[in-house]
Amino acid sequence: MTFKGKRSAMPQQRLRRVTSVFLVCVVMTMYNVLTMDGPYVITIRLPQLYPWANLSMCAPRMLIKQTANTTAVSDLMDIDEILPGFPKEIDDIMYNGTRLQAPPREILSVLDTIDRTWKFKPDAAEELRSALEGNLSTINMYIVTQNNTPKDTPMKLAAERHIEYKLSAVVAGRQPARSPFSYKQYKTCNIVGSSGLLRGSKCGREINSGEFIIRFNMPPIAEAYKEDIGVRTHLVTCNSLTVHEEYQDIRSMHWLRIFRNSIIRNKYGKSMIFTMPFNVRWNIRRLIWFQTAVPKARVPNRVVFNHPHHKIAAEKFWNDRGLDEKSFSSGFYMISSALSFCEKITVYGFWPFNLDRSGNPLSYHYSQTGPKDGGVNNTWHRMDREFVKLIELYKEGVIKLVTSPCIQHKNTSDVR
Repeated sequence: MTFKGKRSAMPQQRLRRVTSVFLVCVVMTMYNVLTMDGPYVITIRLPQLYPWANLSMCAPRMLIKQTANTTAVSDLMDIDEILPGFPKEIDDIMYNGTRLQAPPREILSVLDTIDRTWKFKPDAAEELRSALEGNLSTINMYIVTQNNTPKDTPMKLAAERHIEYKLSAVVAGRQPARSPFSYKQYKTCNIVGSSGLLRGSKCGREINSGEFIIRFNMPPIAEAYKEDIGVRTHLVTCNSLTVHEEYQDIRSMHWLRIFRNSIIRNKYGKSMIFTMPFNVRWNIRRLIWFQTAVPKARVPNRVVFNHPHHKIAAEKFWNDRGLDEKSFSSGFYMISSALSFCEKITVYGFWPFNLDRSGNPLSYHYSQTGPKDGGVNNTWHRMDREFVKLIELYKEGVIKLVTSPCIQHKNTSDVR
């Protein structure tokens, strides 16, 4: 009788779980219908329900268990295609359902080999640039403009493609007439991640030497870091969470002053502020407010919007080339995009592991004092797999990937 009682209770538990997930989805959908800024078309698709569903996003997430050197992931992952161009051992490591805390010796060996012989190969870079531009049209479609998105033009959200959003006439009128990348090709671009790998790297001088410098998520550029990260910036990304946490009600004069002081303190100069409001619906209103408020801060910076159709096309492009991921990080997406408007690209501060090449522990960001993790166990990005793709581009001479202190790189004329 006890056995039967336990079995009969299981359908009731499952019913309660399914009902709870459904009610949360309905409530959150109705909230967004009432608060979304602008015309929209919403189609509700009920995905397969898992008992570990993340109710805050109504989407399944991976279960993670820490081990000594790896993070084991549950068997929810699909079988991935093998990345070409590397020893099979690396493919096995990256696609066996684990998230690595330390860089495998196979990857360290590959990096050592490439570092010794690397040269920029303009033909390889041009071949990839042509393929990217032919499929993505980055020059014209990377940023929302009045030309590519007139008012009432429907846009599918990049991460919620069942939702379409249309710009109102007012919002459409705030966008640039054409993309700032449609009339400028940069000789050298330095793309600077925020990894703790940069601390003590002495890469600041090399980074500052680039013609166009890209940074991520409004990072701190303080005196204490300038020898490692440089001080110049031409484009900086900013996500919705940063606006919410750092500037809160950006429409008020109090928080607008805080934003203005941040721009001045971090020496962002006239840098473009790149945002992704049309990735998921939760970003839209806050980032539109952000774009509207920034001119009132009396700073020379302009907020631009990424076009979601470009991001969708970029994900397909790289999926077709072996990087089969559900969501690319902004860092990988930016490198991919910069290949269209930069002749030579050098990448700093991209490192998905908690230990450096010598086995020393790292903080996730250079400005953090502890080993707080934010990348290795990120359930929405596989930065370790993206990193392998970056190594592939490094090996082919398309980009230069700096993963060791710059004091070891005496001859840097090939990237300037």
